[in-house]
Amino acid sequence: MNKFFDKIVDCFIFIVIIFTTICTFIIQINVKQNTPLLVDDEFIPFLEQFKSDASKYQVIPDFKNMTTTFVSDLSGEVLAYCIPKFNTIKVSRFKWNQLDTLSKKLLLYHEWGHCTLKREHVDNLTADYVSICPDSIMYPYMQPIAKCYNSNTDWYDKELFTNFNNRELFP
Repeated sequence: MNKFFDKIVDCFIFIVIIFTTICTFIIQINVKQNTPLLVDDEFIPFLEQFKSDASKYQVIPDFKNMTTTFVSDLSGEVLAYCIPKFNTIKVSRFKWNQLDTLSKKLLLYHEWGHCTLKREHVDNLTADYVSICPDSIMYPYMQPIAKCYNSNTDWYDKELFTNFNNRELFP
């Protein structure tokens, strides 16, 4: 009877070891892949472009467990928000439907800048002979950046991914 019990215990230990090894392997794959948990289908083309732009500057955004989803609407002038601690972004469906493609890209780049790059807002504006433009996509309001982005796309993308303005990062 003791031998039978010993064999059952040995089999149980073997199964636990195999199960633990498989779980550890799966977790390691997910961490290495750095993949978002959930991204609404409408955001996928923008996410692919964001990844491509990040790779130009050898930057690896933190997509682990990131979610980017719609809510029906947000109060006031808020188009979207990010909760960096949870790598979560909520976008107003109502306001999203009113944006052009460029504004949609800027909105998502701004929010992903908060969540995946841990960037804070940059309030600085720079004036030249033609216009007044924000120093970063991380400017907290959409209108000034949208009118300046087309003529300075590369500059704004570089600033976002390299943070050459030396702005603080979220902890």
